[in-house]
Amino acid sequence: MRHMFVTLLMLLSDDPVRGAWKKGMTDELRKKCLSEQFYFWKECRHLITSLEEVANPQALCGGREARFNITMKPYYNPKFKDNFLDLVRNLTGKAGTLVVVGVGFHMQCEAEKTLNSYLGPAVKHIENFYRHANNSTRWPQIFFVMPMPLGLLKPPAFLSLQNDVKIKTFAKHVRQFCALKQIPVFDFRQLAEHVHSFDGTHYGMSVNLMKNQVLLNFIASSKLAAWN
Repeated sequence: MRHMFVTLLMLLSDDPVRGAWKKGMTDELRKKCLSEQFYFWKECRHLITSLEEVANPQALCGGREARFNITMKPYYNPKFKDNFLDLVRNLTGKAGTLVVVGVGFHMQCEAEKTLNSYLGPAVKHIENFYRHANNSTRWPQIFFVMPMPLGLLKPPAFLSLQNDVKIKTFAKHVRQFCALKQIPVFDFRQLAEHVHSFDGTHYGMSVNLMKNQVLLNFIASSKLAAWN
């Protein structure tokens, strides 16, 4: 999700080289965090967490004022489940808010753990809130993004915990839950077929550009386009 977030910043600024630069970056980081290198180096991947931090806000949306904000929250494993629940609580009832969730790898692709301790409580909170509210549209809207398939460079130490067989089973159970709760699911695994993963887990700019374009197209073509 961090790579997808960075790529969205590049897409919104129409700049695949410097579009995810942060205000106040050092000269060293400016030389290092360029284009595809943004995905590889840890210093670059963890550099920016909000649209408000973009170094050149004038480039966003073709120079038009961005009347929205996007934020990356690194709530990637079970120890952040309370943070995730607090995030959803704070957004409950706020029209036009979306929460795009992509967890699984750091929960060892165990669907029960992911659903029961992480995603489930947040969904239950939204359901309980709107059970007592006179409003048919639930906010925030939650989208779920499936884990990507493994590449040849996946470290062997993780293969027993995170592998394509486990991801397939994980996806099956999460899809069933999301269908029951009317949560849109984005499964981008097909985009990674015959594509090189630089570390066996993550993918670069091209795959992430397509992932973001699919997400944006979905938002634009759905009833969410008529936000309050």
